[in-house]
Formats: sequence, C-alpha cells, structure tokens
Amino acid sequence: MSTKNNIYFLNRIKYLLLSNCKQTIVIGKIKPKTNIGNLIITDMIKVDIISKSEFYKVIGIKQNSFKK
Repeated sequence: MSTKNNIYFLNRIKYLLLSNCKQTIVIGKIKPKTNIGNLIITDMIKVDIISKSEFYKVIGIKQNSFKK
C-alpha cells in the first residue's frame, strides 16, 4: 500500500484518489502487462496514509483499465 500524486495501490489494483470528496476511481492494475486473474473490487477502500486511515468510496472504473 502506497500513495504518490493521488495514486494509491492496494491488492494489485491502482486507484486514483479524489481527496477533496473521499472518492476514488479504479484506473488499472499495478503491473500493466501481467495477468492478475480474478479481482474483487469493493464499493469502499480503506486508505492508510502516514498515521491515519480514511475510507474512500469507489465510484467507477476507468474504461480499459484492465486491458492488456
């Protein structure tokens, strides 16, 4: 789990965090050219940044996010 420039990685999935509204969008997988099998994308994710945790609502999946 890490974050850089509002990109958050969790369970092989890459998210774009919309910090001002506590929402996120799935934008792909951590290793773009690998087959990662079946995934479960939940409606909320727990984001751990520095010493605090916040919950973000998953509001969408970017088109072609998992295309090879």
